[in-house]
Amino acid sequence: MEGSSGKGYAWAISAGFNAALAAVAAKLLLPPVIRYGLVVFFNVIMWGCYVNSLKALSSLQATVTNFATNFLTSGLAGFFLFEELLSFKWFAGAMFIVIGVLILSKSSVEKRERRIRVAINGCCISAIITFGFFWHVFPTTKEMFSVLALSESVGFAIFILLFCACMCI
Repeated sequence: MEGSSGKGYAWAISAGFNAALAAVAAKLLLPPVIRYGLVVFFNVIMWGCYVNSLKALSSLQATVTNFATNFLTSGLAGFFLFEELLSFKWFAGAMFIVIGVLILSKSSVEKRERRIRVAINGCCISAIITFGFFWHVFPTTKEMFSVLALSESVGFAIFILLFCACMCI
């Protein structure tokens, strides 16, 4: 099953990469028919890759890997191709997303006796990925935690506890 899992991740990464290519195609200065044709083309390829990834991975693993690849590839394409600025917070948020995906890839969802562990791990990973998303969306950590109705110190303490819980489970 390990080889099948590896192929599943390759399909999920391909899906994310094609989704990012669709976003890049939408920004290109081409005639609208060609531009939209490329968007549809890359999205069809993305869905085919995503469906193949679901054959080898859980839906959570396939979706999160696809999302992370799309997010990172789209951001870097914007930086290199369209000269968009990426802040330190974008890179910090991207790092949290990658950490969440790496933790998720280590989890085993196939053993029945580990279902509760996997469910808790999935919740922790979702929290880490959400934290990474909020980290990169909001201009300041104070604003981020005020939206979450938390003080900065309480928010970071919760994040650290969730991260440690993922590592221990």
